[in-house]
Amino acid sequence: MESHEILRAAFKKTGCKNVAAEMNLSLSLIHQWSRGNGGKSEAVNPLDRMAQLLEVTADRRLADWICAQGNGFFVENPPAKKAGPQLPSAGLAALKDLNQLETALLETLAQPAAPAPAEKLRRLWEVSKSNVERVVRVLESKNFRQKLPIWIIKLYPIWDALTPGGLI
Repeated sequence: MESHEILRAAFKKTGCKNVAAEMNLSLSLIHQWSRGNGGKSEAVNPLDRMAQLLEVTADRRLADWICAQGNGFFVENPPAKKAGPQLPSAGLAALKDLNQLETALLETLAQPAAPAPAEKLRRLWEVSKSNVERVVRVLESKNFRQKLPIWIIKLYPIWDALTPGGLI
């Protein structure tokens, strides 16, 4: 989805007049943002500005801050490799990370007074999300040549959840 389409959908839900009034901006500017460049707008919308800031500064803290404003967390997508049978290795890495996360969570539940459990869980969760995202991106790109051996799938039933239609 293009940035102006996202803004248009958000404005439709809230109402352009309400957005303009709450932000103390002109209704014309709000409409320009939602038309995009095809509407020959001179005003660059705030989403495109944020994307420019991220590109120019290459500072992840900007994305972290924006996500925190939406009550969320930023997890960077891993780059998909160009060639090779990467699905099995990516999937096994994701399973390993999820296992470490599960172990840490169980330890935290057993001893909630342990030092800094939240920070450790947050770190493991972000690594796990990133590696599961790598599996999803590989599947979306259809950039793999190898299927997992049947014994791995039997050992790790999570594969059925990660891959609609299965691998075999």
